[in-house]
Amino acid sequence: LKRRPLADIEKILDTINRLVVVDNKIDSFEYLLSRMVAKYLREAKNPSRSKLHGGKKLADCAQQLSLVVSIVASHGYQTGSAGDLQKAQKAYRAGMSSVGINHTNLSFKGDWQDQLDAAVEILDKLKPADKNKVVQALAVTVSDDNMLVTAEHEMLRAVCLLIHVPLPIFNQAEYTST
Repeated sequence: LKRRPLADIEKILDTINRLVVVDNKIDSFEYLLSRMVAKYLREAKNPSRSKLHGGKKLADCAQQLSLVVSIVASHGYQTGSAGDLQKAQKAYRAGMSSVGINHTNLSFKGDWQDQLDAAVEILDKLKPADKNKVVQALAVTVSDDNMLVTAEHEMLRAVCLLIHVPLPIFNQAEYTST
């Protein structure tokens, strides 16, 4: 696929994006698929432009981390009930405090895709050690309730891919899958 002419790649990406938005709702799998294919194809076409890390510090990107952790936490509890909001809030706080940041409230509203794209683009420019802290915060968030929810895991996978870090390994014996 990556050897196709640029025009073909653009058509493929356009087709994927059309499929993703056809029902006016983007779920975690559609987000993961569209971003994964786009990232792979763009980086394959211009490997010299792909940087695995930058020089930013996590302290300068706390707002972006807060947004990403909020979005991932909210994907673990999607019924919209007050109880789910409290559980998402708890998972969010656990993730943020694991990297020494005391934000207390979920920090995104409305459509999350564009907000996540913008935040992840900035987090991709972090130093490697700080990217590890991002993964730590996300892993703590996802595992806070000892349940591995598919949508949460897909969001974790997407973020790890987009910031050029490996997906953490979870011991399945410790988690209930849903």
